[in-house]
Amino acid sequence: MGHGKKSTVLAALLWGNASFCRGYGSNNARAESTRPADVWDTSIWDGLPPFPSTEPAEAEFGSVKLVLDTRPEGTPAIRVPNPCVDADFRPPVYEFADWKVTRVYGNASGEYPNTFHISVTLRDSLNKYEMECAGDHEIKVGGPYEDRFTRCAPPGGFQDDSFQPVVSFEIYQRTLVEGTKQTDWLATRALGFQQYWLCTPAANSSTYRRVYKAVAWSDFRISCPSRNGTETGQLLACNATTPTSLAADFTPAWSDLNQTDRLAPHPSPSPAPEKGMSPPAAVDCTDASFAHPDFIIEDGAVYVPSPRGEKFSEGASLNLTIANRATGVRNFCYWGGNHTALDWNTDMQLKCLALPGATADPTGSSFDLRFRTSTREAYFIQDWTCGDTAGTYSRPYRSLAYFTPPFYCVTGDGGVCRTNRYVARGQLQRPAQFDPLPVPPPPGADRVGCTTTSQSPKWVVHSFRFEEKRTLRTTYQTPAPPVSAWPGAPKNTLSLQLRNRANDYTVACQLDVANEDLAAKKWLRCFPDTGRAQHFIETYVQFDLPTAQLRINQTWYCNDTDPSRPLFFEGSGIARIRYCGEIQETQHDTCQQMLPRGCDYYSFTRWCSTGTWNNGQITPADMAVSGNVTRTVRMPATALTDPDPNPADWSCTVDSLGKPIEWTFKENRPEGVFHTTWLYMSDINEPKSFFAMDLVNSALMRRPGGGIMPHVDAWSKQLTPYTAAWKPTATYIQSDAPWWANGMGGKFPFDNLLGWKMRFDADKGYLELNHLWYCNDKNPTRPILFNGTWAGYLKMQCGLMNMTSPDRVDMACYLPGGAMVVKPKVEWRWLRSMDELPR
Repeated sequence: MGHGKKSTVLAALLWGNASFCRGYGSNNARAESTRPADVWDTSIWDGLPPFPSTEPAEAEFGSVKLVLDTRPEGTPAIRVPNPCVDADFRPPVYEFADWKVTRVYGNASGEYPNTFHISVTLRDSLNKYEMECAGDHEIKVGGPYEDRFTRCAPPGGFQDDSFQPVVSFEIYQRTLVEGTKQTDWLATRALGFQQYWLCTPAANSSTYRRVYKAVAWSDFRISCPSRNGTETGQLLACNATTPTSLAADFTPAWSDLNQTDRLAPHPSPSPAPEKGMSPPAAVDCTDASFAHPDFIIEDGAVYVPSPRGEKFSEGASLNLTIANRATGVRNFCYWGGNHTALDWNTDMQLKCLALPGATADPTGSSFDLRFRTSTREAYFIQDWTCGDTAGTYSRPYRSLAYFTPPFYCVTGDGGVCRTNRYVARGQLQRPAQFDPLPVPPPPGADRVGCTTTSQSPKWVVHSFRFEEKRTLRTTYQTPAPPVSAWPGAPKNTLSLQLRNRANDYTVACQLDVANEDLAAKKWLRCFPDTGRAQHFIETYVQFDLPTAQLRINQTWYCNDTDPSRPLFFEGSGIARIRYCGEIQETQHDTCQQMLPRGCDYYSFTRWCSTGTWNNGQITPADMAVSGNVTRTVRMPATALTDPDPNPADWSCTVDSLGKPIEWTFKENRPEGVFHTTWLYMSDINEPKSFFAMDLVNSALMRRPGGGIMPHVDAWSKQLTPYTAAWKPTATYIQSDAPWWANGMGGKFPFDNLLGWKMRFDADKGYLELNHLWYCNDKNPTRPILFNGTWAGYLKMQCGLMNMTSPDRVDMACYLPGGAMVVKPKVEWRWLRSMDELPR
């Protein structure tokens, strides 16, 4: 039975003092007093650039109200005094009273578990409130000690932000035999109590929720009647014995804010709003502008030079019709007659006009054409604008061409000189200055016999291997159950080399195949994508394990018979893989969780191959596959070496230079974007915090296979506010993140990524982030390095949460909706070679 009116008084430790929360406003001035060194002093290409000295922008801070409402319907909630807001709050002194402990003995069949029910009333005698704690616990016989937790709540539930407190026990069941009498009792080592108060941040101050923690400890003992003579499943009353009182020192666990090492906020200025084309363009010419910033002299140019010995004469003239290849806009340009403007007395400066009857030009194209008579060199400039068809953004473009028109002059034609239709290659000047390299032709297109052989396509499959592998781990010498009962899904891998006899091109791929893709007989992509406008040999394969059938679908090109009229082919084939089988293996090894007995590892593999399986190895072998042509298309002359881009295809350069860039911060952990694992009953002085998110860069997200910068992660004591180790000016880079060394082996998931660098002040939710990437799809030999920076406040909502057990309580901060979109400042520069990329 409980001890009735007898109570135990425990003086609690209150971690933190009330002035931290109540007095934060008075500390604001001191908090913003920082050293000049708080602003990063780095070059723009070596990380985050210095930010302008501006005052912090108005920030929106969210809050999470944690309410554990356990009261019956209609019962008013009780407000528990809170050190965050109550000036008269005092370090608690707890009284544990009205102990009630009952026990139900189990039996051999387990019908009645060996269960203890513990309840106690807890009162804070100084702050005048009480809570009721109750819970059921199954206790093992013979130890070891186990932590048990009983939750507590006021009689009417919680009204404020207080987190539900718990009483903890370290306890196990012991059996003593004295003579012929057997006594069962609970061996107890410690009784603990912990309670949290969650502070709501003041407006424009802290987004990280300050927490006060009260902890009290005591020894206690519970004894129950002997099992002898009792009926299994019967409810029995026990006694709880605790010391009469226990005093504890009052010590704050948090240090005061380290004001000299605060991170001075310098939020990125709001970007200028994007301006779209008005009216919006019917066709977005962005991709074409990067691929073809060229001039087309249509129908040839007509040039009448001055007679010999004269610089200019009334009879001299030059006229032509010119078109912008990217936009299709055409102008008629001329010099002579009423227009004889000269540049430096030697250059004809042509006047350009829209063609009669032409529709309105939404791109605003303009031409500046000059012709030097002394050398017959042309200097052409064109300006235009491209934007999306929704009218949300636009970019100005400029192209330059400096060339010598291929005039041919006929003496009997009055000295008139002419050109045929001519394409002058332009060099893009805006938004970036570069020459797009010619697109390489698809491999094998000019191979002799390509067109003829393609009429009856054949492929050679080399080293095909498919494996469906299941694994199981058991304790040593424990037989494995039937494979159908093994937990988890199998791992599927497919690898092969495929040679097309028409163009002699071989593609190789090794794929991990998802079970759902295998079941749905999904076509699997087996060709690379560099983001260039090149026509690839697109290869897709499909494999069905029950029938061992391999299907092939491939596109290829031929121009061996008529280069001015290349051909596109699409063909497919089907064949049955020759050899299939099953292999089951067992291996004994150690496993830490099951020492000292060790483990057995079982594996079961279903495989198919073009070669035989010999001692775990597949003998390489070839297999011929015949197929049919399913489609043939005659293509334009420029289709293979100078194709028009497909806007649906991803281009790193186009999406980085020609379109607005947004970053999306996405949570990648259930604990949110930031959490502190420090609210333990045992140790709260050395907390660590985890910052974790994925960075989605809009310039990379259309990349086939995805373009996410994963795991912008940092795990450190220096991230935790208010502690002695807190250092918000600390810098973290990708090599510090756990995923870098463990999850991904120190490699980025794709080539364009060059890493990140960050600093984070969790107290304010203030983040400084630097992210580098590069593009080389327009010129593989000269990459463009992009440097994106953003600084500002994460709109975090923070609260307390249980992670794995009642005594493990973390501070967790979430982004509303799990994501946040920002607009970074992006700068770029050309590199002379791939070797200059930062690594």
